[in-house]
Amino acid sequence: MAYQALLSLGYSIRLLAPQQWQAELLRRAKDDPEIGLHPLLSLFTHYDFSREPEHILFDERNTQAGLAGSGIDCPVVDQQAFADYFAWLAQQGHLPLPQTGLRQPLVGKRHIRGEA
Repeated sequence: MAYQALLSLGYSIRLLAPQQWQAELLRRAKDDPEIGLHPLLSLFTHYDFSREPEHILFDERNTQAGLAGSGIDCPVVDQQAFADYFAWLAQQGHLPLPQTGLRQPLVGKRHIRGEA
């Protein structure tokens, strides 16, 4: 979903095998200490991608179970939500803008925390 959202916004990205992604991430973090990944490096250096399945499932089941009965409702995170999040990050300068410019504006019905 995040991959498709980035493509829909005009970013040019490529998919990598997990081991390639890990090696590239570590290389970039070592080459550029300002990239902001150094506090997270231990998460990626101790993870053996060669022993894990290619598709790791991340979902919200534990969060939903923990919030059951609390009255807190978590919105669905779909491709449009990812597009909104990435567009906001780019507009705030946290992500570079795609070379073609953002193809899709923020959706007016959704608000990211901190915005009116």
